[in-house]
Amino acid sequence: LLVFDNANPLEPESLGEYVPSVGKPVRGADVHATSITVNGQTAFLTVNHGTVPQKNQDTGKTIQRDAGGGLHILNVADPLEPFLMGRFRLPDTPIEFVKVQAMGTRALVLDARYGVWSVECEDERSPRLLGGAPTQGEIRDMVIEHNRAYLASAHGQGVLVVDIAD
Repeated sequence: LLVFDNANPLEPESLGEYVPSVGKPVRGADVHATSITVNGQTAFLTVNHGTVPQKNQDTGKTIQRDAGGGLHILNVADPLEPFLMGRFRLPDTPIEFVKVQAMGTRALVLDARYGVWSVECEDERSPRLLGGAPTQGEIRDMVIEHNRAYLASAHGQGVLVVDIAD
């Protein structure tokens, strides 16, 4: 995440940055941010670190595990020093978060592999899953209007509509 002062649009000034880090690097996992939204002094950043194979000790099966991505919740009150307040992820579930939108204290996170996750972020340090709406196929974009999420399919399903009312 790079923070810029755009007071002079012809010469934007770089102010600060946040580099996602979730521990030691995982071999073969690429780190990339896919979406950001800002609500007041809080920024919500979707970060994907790819997946890595891991053998389940109980079953002996190899599964693809998330290598540390998720929804990073940042304090951007001081644009020179944005910092991580909390992170939401789905343990043991491969994710591909592609977009986030804030609605009050909730974040709606679009997961290309699943659908839409609703995450309560009132306590930024401990975001928690409220629920989700699965879809079929890969979803790549989302627009929120009133109590509906409009999802754009990547494989010809058109637009899917999800009721996101409380």
